[in-house]
Amino acid sequence: MNKQSNWDARYQQSEHLFGTRVNQFLISQKDRLKPGMNALSIADGEAFNSIFLAELGLHVLSLDISQTAQEKARLNIKNKTSNVTLRCADVLDQNFQQASFDVITVFFLHIPSAQRHLLHQKILYWLKPGGLLLYECFDADQTLQDWMPKDKNLLLSKQQIREDFSELTSIHLDKKSTLSYEETLGEITVVTLQYAGLRASKNS
Repeated sequence: MNKQSNWDARYQQSEHLFGTRVNQFLISQKDRLKPGMNALSIADGEAFNSIFLAELGLHVLSLDISQTAQEKARLNIKNKTSNVTLRCADVLDQNFQQASFDVITVFFLHIPSAQRHLLHQKILYWLKPGGLLLYECFDADQTLQDWMPKDKNLLLSKQQIREDFSELTSIHLDKKSTLSYEETLGEITVVTLQYAGLRASKNS
């Protein structure tokens, strides 16, 4: 089963696979988000994070590999905002122009290290001067569970985040226990890394 089929199957089995709540780390950073910004939301699922960004006045491209997730996202967006554009695609296949986005969000996307390094390089290329990256993932200290990635190499440490995003100024990097949600499990406590990085502006 390929990646798209796998995620389509997961979204088909649940009404709202990861619930309807906006990512709490994203909410905590809302003062950095300004109307008119262009945002890319990677692995955005049913687009609740994108709707939150759009309601703050941002123009958002919601990207997800699952057609099923995007169909649900379209229903969620309907009659709420016109500031979200949906695109069903693998982010690794995307080739946006340099400095395309003021804000890029990546929440709980866990892929093999070689692909992850490629993605991080793309993110740096796509981020505008003065642009903001918001990133949350399972920390390397998270105990492996049946409901999460089975390979420790898919998890990240603070050092890996620092190395991969060394071009950015780290304005927040914290490991913490937080509540996560999956419909078949309900709320579960997980160990995550939360990162906010800022690219220097042209005038700095």
